Amino acid sequence: MEQELLKFIHKNDLFSSESQILVAVSGGVDSVVLLNLLAQLKFNISVAHCNFQLRAEESEQDMGLVMSLAEELEVPCYTKRFDVKEYTLAHKTSIQIAARNLRYQWFRNILIENKIDYLATAHHLNDSIETTLFNLTKGTGISGLKGIPVKNDWIVRPLLCFTKENILAYAEKEKLKWREDLSNSENKYSRNLIRNEVIPNLKNINLSLEETFKSTIQRLNQTERIYKEYIQLKKREIIQKQEKCIAINKFALLSFTEPLMLLFETIEEYGFNYQQAEDIISGIEQSGSLFYSNSHQLNIDRDSIIIEQIDKQKIEPIEISTLLKEVKTVLGSLSFDIIPKEGYEIEKSPDIAALDYDKISLPITIRPWGKGDKITPIGMNNQKKLSDLLIDEKIPILQKQKTLVLETNGEIAWVIGLRISDNFKITSPTKKVLRLQIRKD
Repeated sequence: MEQELLKFIHKNDLFSSESQILVAVSGGVDSVVLLNLLAQLKFNISVAHCNFQLRAEESEQDMGLVMSLAEELEVPCYTKRFDVKEYTLAHKTSIQIAARNLRYQWFRNILIENKIDYLATAHHLNDSIETTLFNLTKGTGISGLKGIPVKNDWIVRPLLCFTKENILAYAEKEKLKWREDLSNSENKYSRNLIRNEVIPNLKNINLSLEETFKSTIQRLNQTERIYKEYIQLKKREIIQKQEKCIAINKFALLSFTEPLMLLFETIEEYGFNYQQAEDIISGIEQSGSLFYSNSHQLNIDRDSIIIEQIDKQKIEPIEISTLLKEVKTVLGSLSFDIIPKEGYEIEKSPDIAALDYDKISLPITIRPWGKGDKITPIGMNNQKKLSDLLIDEKIPILQKQKTLVLETNGEIAWVIGLRISDNFKITSPTKKVLRLQIRKD
């Protein structure tokens, strides 16, 4: 079994003989076998054990066994007790998720603090089968059908080439000591139900279930590689990367044979899920629709689907009591110049505003526009809602959120970079011009 494991490690490039390996050992047969195999193969190992204190004295006995195994092997041993119940209450999550979050965060800290290269866990082939069946039941794509990955960044799983039967046979042959977690026989968790009820019934249909599954995984891995290569080629045809966002060409996307899958593969890396991809495709003609992930915002625009990272920094108002030469805003630098009206010619750039200086009262406030804001656009006699003005000007949703206004004495004089108010325009009586220019970042 040692040589088969060594072959598997080399074939999958899990780690080298010089690598430092932290072995996660619960005290159960799987992790005890992994620890023993890596020790027999003379790898540089240390041990980590989490005591979640969920099984009273049994949890303490598990920890005691792991510490004694590490002592026998003369390798470093890291242990920690966790208050999982307190974590579940604080984060409103399940015991399973809490335990997972706590242990992997702790494992990662050990790796960083002790300059250890990899964490080795004892997942085996049967665990991978359970994962595939679980994902299939819940709904998944090709990646979810492949079971547990052999290597995922700093986590390696050397036992995925062995079945549970192989592991038990080795443990008995080597007369290893381990502890049974009786909760594994209870079917209150979905994975336990799959392990204890579903898989045994499937083996009645196919006695070679594990070997068949291993072969299927190899084919799925090959299929996924071909699929990913093809998707990457198609992404280049539909995506235009801009400075602060990406734009997906709607027409190029819809010309693809399966636009839904191409869209999902494109937006998944930004935190969007398959259901959202379906909703986007079904409403792709509805310009202005917004979708959110934890990190990004997606806007269906006229010709494009625009994805931008959510800027969680709140835009604070800027109050100007004295006219400075220049002020920094989220849009860029805003400059102020007071010049005589005589000889001044109106500049047509939207980034420049020429206002009647005598109509400006200090302080001036620069702030994000808000609901209920109104302006009398130049050339008009009546006020207009700023929200309607932005729609009329066909300002994209993402740009709307960063639109600033310049306000004086409670009245908007300029929607920065867009339109000035008729009430502040230069007229015959004007003596001085307040020239404003925004140099956008």
